[in-house]
Amino acid sequence: MKSLKPVLFILLFLSNLYIPATLAADNGLDYRHPRPAGFLEADAPAKEKELSFQSLSKKASRFYDMTATFPKGSAPEFEVEKVELNGEPVDEFIVENAGIFNGNHRVHGIEDFAVSFEGDWRLAKEYEVKVTGKSGQGEAVEVAVAGTSPKEESMAASVGFQQPTIEDPYHHANFSIPEAAVVSATVTKVLVDGEEHRNYRVFQSGYRETDKGREQVREEDYKLRIKPGLAAQILVACNWTNSSDHTVEVFLQTEEGEKSFKATGKAPGKGGYWNADWPYFISLTLHETVGMIRQGEPVIATIGVFADTITDPAKELRVVAYDPTHPEAGEDGYIVAPCQVISATTWNDKEVMALKDVDGETGEPIHRYDPTTTIEL
Repeated sequence: MKSLKPVLFILLFLSNLYIPATLAADNGLDYRHPRPAGFLEADAPAKEKELSFQSLSKKASRFYDMTATFPKGSAPEFEVEKVELNGEPVDEFIVENAGIFNGNHRVHGIEDFAVSFEGDWRLAKEYEVKVTGKSGQGEAVEVAVAGTSPKEESMAASVGFQQPTIEDPYHHANFSIPEAAVVSATVTKVLVDGEEHRNYRVFQSGYRETDKGREQVREEDYKLRIKPGLAAQILVACNWTNSSDHTVEVFLQTEEGEKSFKATGKAPGKGGYWNADWPYFISLTLHETVGMIRQGEPVIATIGVFADTITDPAKELRVVAYDPTHPEAGEDGYIVAPCQVISATTWNDKEVMALKDVDGETGEPIHRYDPTTTIEL
């Protein structure tokens, strides 16, 4: 019996999962009920309570430069209503349970949780973060953590790892160069574990003085350039697996010559790349536009791949979603969704493939066509 050839999987996830309280009240079902991330292990050690400081960055469409981390069991399940920094309310914040965002600001209680926000912190200053809210029974909940910001700006690069998001729907590494170390340069090469990657993006973020005062900034440079005055982030595709170690090295071309930064980090213990035996994937984001709960409804999609990537879509293609709370999810938190290949068409017209084109200015040949297969499922 011929064994399955693992080829392509489709990573499926949803956007706009922030369900309004009015919807929950109207239909009598509490769609905001806590959904644990599925990371809980009976004897897993809890994280230490900590207040951490970093360069201004962005995740879940929110700016943040401070994170308050609390260990599991330090609070019951509750909904965060207010975050204060040194007694002043924070306008926007992010709530995560075991690294999983919760758009309704729900804390599960049985997992470590973190609250991230923009604090515009300064060097060598003491800060206290107070998080308050109410439990499902209406009881007041309050947790707090204090810490002192760094005495001086770091010159060392760092690297973190993230699951696919709506904005960046693939597993990736986030390589950070602190503001103090940024020079005028162009990113010329990025290595992940010694292998060069072409798929990366260059951002800069921080604060800038304007006529309106000190304002937050996050900019992407499509020419891959960075300049002093803001911290730099290089987002690069990285198929990290649970607890895997990776080294990222970024090369810059400056006026003085080549310069590089290097950092090594450990990926989270859960939520890694679905299956390393499947070398290719495509991400599909489903966006709900009218706030309705979609359960058991079919999704029809058409994808295109290089013809030599897949030969039998019905056997060599899977659709997976990351949902650790689903009763049929595996230990890794992924569930293989049922799918049906409706049609598959390979486009490989020899006359079209033989067409030649050249650049009008340089005379260099332009490669325009490749055999492709479109799949409707």
